[in-house]
Amino acid sequence: MTVTYREKDYRVYSIDREKIEKRLAKYDKFFRTPAEATVTIKKGRVSVTAEVTITSGNLVLRAEKSDDDALSAIDQCCEALERQLRKNKTKLENKYKSAGAPVLADFDGDVEEEDLSIMRIKQVTLRPMSPEEAVLQMNLVGHDFFVFYNVDTSSVCVVYHRKDGGYGLIEPAF
Repeated sequence: MTVTYREKDYRVYSIDREKIEKRLAKYDKFFRTPAEATVTIKKGRVSVTAEVTITSGNLVLRAEKSDDDALSAIDQCCEALERQLRKNKTKLENKYKSAGAPVLADFDGDVEEEDLSIMRIKQVTLRPMSPEEAVLQMNLVGHDFFVFYNVDTSSVCVVYHRKDGGYGLIEPAF
């Protein structure tokens, strides 16, 4: 597995890199295509936040955890990633079997099943507006995200609240 590091106000030393790569190497057995991992470590005021994103083909797994120690946060991320794999293994295999390219390799362990049925369908009218207007509308209705038709790019976009208190914009890429 190829591991890429991003450091924000935190330095990952080579000894820590070896430990992180060793912990992530065990996930190679879960994927049939080569996987790439991106490890982002951010130093906060009180704790260290680790974010691990593993990409293999069209499959993306992501976990983010905070702890006093970076390696402890990485361990928590690894546990969360493994839970995600076990929880969704059957669904992922069924989805990709039709394409003839299974993503996950066989592994032992209990597989958790989750009901993915849609409980409610809501239709919205997409009004043309700028992203700034969409943020204003989102705040007026009190939602965490807002779908709108972006007049600048002529596409359907989403604005959302970020954990850091700012706003994000999701635009489609074709």
